[in-house]
Amino acid sequence: MRKDPLVTDLQSTSLKPLRHKLAFHFDPQEVGRQLSQITRLEPVFASGTGKENLGVNYDLADLCAMGVLLGSDLNAEDATNKLISVLDRTSKLAVHFTNQSETFIVAKLEKSGWQII
Repeated sequence: MRKDPLVTDLQSTSLKPLRHKLAFHFDPQEVGRQLSQITRLEPVFASGTGKENLGVNYDLADLCAMGVLLGSDLNAEDATNKLISVLDRTSKLAVHFTNQSETFIVAKLEKSGWQII
């Protein structure tokens, strides 16, 4: 099976560090590093609307995650361009994954006797 360059690049440069430092494995030193780099922004810890706990956004945690995802300081001049690039690659991966999944499901259904119209 060949590995898709988009997947391997995104996984190694953005997703793996995010997973290993903030999302699934909490690294307090990384959080401290990210918080210390947020100097030009005035972050809000959490925000939301209404009286229910349904629409809460943890803005400060999101900024830390973005810093890890980008692999750079959010204050850097190229941070916006890096974020656009990561989001673009992630969107392309999601579309590619969805298309491949659909193709796989259709092939399995047809093999099982289903007629695709």
